Amino acid sequence: MKRIAINLCIAVAAIAFSSHTVSADPIKVACIGDSITFGAGVKDRAENAYPAQLQNLLGSTYKVSNCGTSGIQMRNYLKRWQDKITVIQPDIVTIKLGTNDTHYRDFKKPDNKKIFDTKYRDATLELLEFLTGLKSKPKIYLCYPIPFFKSKDKEKSIVEDIIPALAAIAKEKDLPTIDLHKALEGKGNLVPDGVHPGAEGQTILAKTVAAALKEPKPEKKERAPLYNFRNSDGSQSFKARLKSYDAATGKVTAIKANGSLTSFNIDILHPDDQKYVKAQN
Repeated sequence: MKRIAINLCIAVAAIAFSSHTVSADPIKVACIGDSITFGAGVKDRAENAYPAQLQNLLGSTYKVSNCGTSGIQMRNYLKRWQDKITVIQPDIVTIKLGTNDTHYRDFKKPDNKKIFDTKYRDATLELLEFLTGLKSKPKIYLCYPIPFFKSKDKEKSIVEDIIPALAAIAKEKDLPTIDLHKALEGKGNLVPDGVHPGAEGQTILAKTVAAALKEPKPEKKERAPLYNFRNSDGSQSFKARLKSYDAATGKVTAIKANGSLTSFNIDILHPDDQKYVKAQN
């Protein structure tokens, strides 16, 4: 790499980026799920499935992908979606899987609960391991399945098996949860076939997910200036985020996209960015 120019041009470029004159890439959201996420049975599914409604609620700064497939379970999701999710490289992932897994819960066999719980837990952990290994390092939300109005046994499994398993994993992994079960509890009239919500029920799911994703973030994380550093000949060198700045010496330490640190001097750093760096440290 050519020597990075230490001059006012870098400062000007830095200030331009910190002033948000360049539009950022949209935040990519992957909604993992089954036929409910897919929007099966919903009129105008492309517009009314909750991922599509979520897109409208979040706005153009987000790009939401519907990663739902009818009939899919936690235990076989990766087999069908691993490559697609890898291509998306989401920044945020919501997981709503478990409704179809209840088909394997047999209340007539006393020892079935332990087997069922173990398999569901193992499958969930396998999916989480894959997601946390993505380059994009997405923030992951575990969603509790909606009520199963069509079958008392399957609803019992959701309440006694699925939700407790997800709650335990969320606690272990320090992951946020979204309670879609509570969101549609007592609203069977919005689920025509007892399994798949209609457009109005999908709206409730979209609003519940949007509220969770838009929860206020700590002020410390609100600002992360992206600098476009250049070589001495003016060609682009790399982009990095600020880590520290020494006003006395002008030394900047930044984090590159690959996670490595780089340090150099700069003539001036925008006051707002100085405040940001202080907040991070």
